[in-house]
Amino acid sequence: MKKFLKTILIVSLISFSATLATGCAKEEMPTTTQIENVNTDVSENNSQDNENIPDIAEEKLVEELEKLAVNIGNDIGKDVVKLFIRPSDNDEWMEITLSDNPWRSGYLIPIELEAKTIPVPEYGWLLLVEFSDGNEQEFDGILLNSEDTVILTASGPVY
Repeated sequence: MKKFLKTILIVSLISFSATLATGCAKEEMPTTTQIENVNTDVSENNSQDNENIPDIAEEKLVEELEKLAVNIGNDIGKDVVKLFIRPSDNDEWMEITLSDNPWRSGYLIPIELEAKTIPVPEYGWLLLVEFSDGNEQEFDGILLNSEDTVILTASGPVY
């Protein structure tokens, strides 16, 4: 009986060893480090691919903006240090940055507005100029939406 048990034990060991030997021949499962490396490589490839794809949302935003461009002349007889604009009395003043500060009398400056929607005020735009001496003058009814050039004079706009 001992011999029989010994034989069964040996056969079992051989069988178990054979199973282990065939299991070792199988492909190894990747370790955590190997998986992280694979994910890193994939994300690097995606970021490289994304660099070559144009930002469609940004392009649409640029395409959707309306523009209003007009030249405004200063023929008031005084130098202007600040220029403000608004479509109606209910709106806030928006300052137009003057590249030539002060804006000298006798000069034209280009003004360009960009927005999703440029208003078309029924009675024209309101402009406020501040002079270098601290005084201000407001102009109303300025037709920025339909004119290419507007000259501001002491008595009002000239088209």
